[in-house]
Amino acid sequence: GEINWDCPCLGGMAHGPCGQQFRDAFSCFVYSEEEPKGINCVEKFKAMQDCFREHPEVYGDGELSSLTPCMLYSDSP
Repeated sequence: GEINWDCPCLGGMAHGPCGQQFRDAFSCFVYSEEEPKGINCVEKFKAMQDCFREHPEVYGDGELSSLTPCMLYSDSP
């Protein structure tokens, strides 16, 4: 399936000043076939976190804890 960037579980992270970095990192993770899942996406997640830290007024402390439920994404039934 495709990622619904407007899904409430993403908390609006796909939009805003770091939206592109978030979409790049999250897409990489979702479609990763590497083990452990997403290991090939580390640089994209670092870029996203760096952007988050540059915009604390939007993203808080720049931590990813609020994304944990979304990282459990699975397109299997």
